[in-house]
Amino acid sequence: MDAPCRLGDQRGVGVTVVNQGLVAAAAGDLGQADRLLREALLLFEEMEDGSGRWGALLDLGLVLLDAGEHDRARRVLRQWRELPLVPWSFRPRAWALLALAALGRRSGDRIAAARCLEEARRRFVDLADAPGLAYLASHAEPLLSGR
Repeated sequence: MDAPCRLGDQRGVGVTVVNQGLVAAAAGDLGQADRLLREALLLFEEMEDGSGRWGALLDLGLVLLDAGEHDRARRVLRQWRELPLVPWSFRPRAWALLALAALGRRSGDRIAAARCLEEARRRFVDLADAPGLAYLASHAEPLLSGR
């Protein structure tokens, strides 16, 4: 990582740290993944790199969700949801809203789950995203009913 730092490529360093965090998560080292993704998030915040910050925070939330850290995942994904919208983010935002709907259902907050599900549906419709709409058709009711 010294070469990118010497070259002044802070964005490259941030992307590298995100990738290292994802590798750590894939290897089952949640502590290392959490540390690296938060480090990348701080780098992107220092650079005022909106898309980098957006991606690092989303990755962190999804890694926490996959690891079963539902409360932490919910906090991070809610923080991510509050970030200014990046134009290319509509599709991943819809999928992340489905993750928030599932978390809302698991925690007993059916109203939040329904709101996230409806917002995801609107985004998939606006994008004419066939895979997203198909997923909603087969999974929307279980997301709300707790099955």
